[in-house]
Amino acid sequence: MHSLEHLMATWFRNSEAKDDVVYVGPMGCLTGMYLIMTGTYTVQAANASGRTKPADQQVTVVAGNDNRTTCILKYSDTSDPKDDKMSGAVSISPTKSKPFTASRSLWTNDAADFFKLSVTAGTQYGLTLAASEGSPVVTIYRNGKDVNGTFTGDIMAQGTDISFMAMEKGTYYAVVTRADDAADVDAAYTFTATACNVGYVKTDKTEYKV
Repeated sequence: MHSLEHLMATWFRNSEAKDDVVYVGPMGCLTGMYLIMTGTYTVQAANASGRTKPADQQVTVVAGNDNRTTCILKYSDTSDPKDDKMSGAVSISPTKSKPFTASRSLWTNDAADFFKLSVTAGTQYGLTLAASEGSPVVTIYRNGKDVNGTFTGDIMAQGTDISFMAMEKGTYYAVVTRADDAADVDAAYTFTATACNVGYVKTDKTEYKV
């Protein structure tokens, strides 16, 4: 540890940032090193593909004891910019061989994600919600409509693991929200929709529906 301290101190004090180095030394627990510097620095958030943590990220850069800069990095909604309203619902048509899967996030500025489910009569559908953060739930609606900017409809079911059979061809809406929206807790999840056709088998001249 003492050798590492000297190696780090020598390197930093001979680098381009040597004039900004205040202290290089070991932590009291001897599990790491402190590096204290002054000056102006840029903190950059790297781009990431797919879903990332939805909460606003706060980065604080401190120089000395008094000079403090705080930046708020907003979560990007570029992957699903319009699906927080019925008009921007993501259309899905899962089949037995091709289920639908999507990863999304919910936070203050995106409290709901809408999915437009086209169903076929006699087909069994399964909707599951696997949360990696927070407590999201999915609600299934029939006869969904937008009334002056407010979504309404007949609620069929709500939860994180829903199974139902469509009695007739039509359009349902699956809306993912936070379980307690008033708590303003961010959520991240993976939504999966599956479908299985109902068939018939004949045994001893008797038809059985399966």
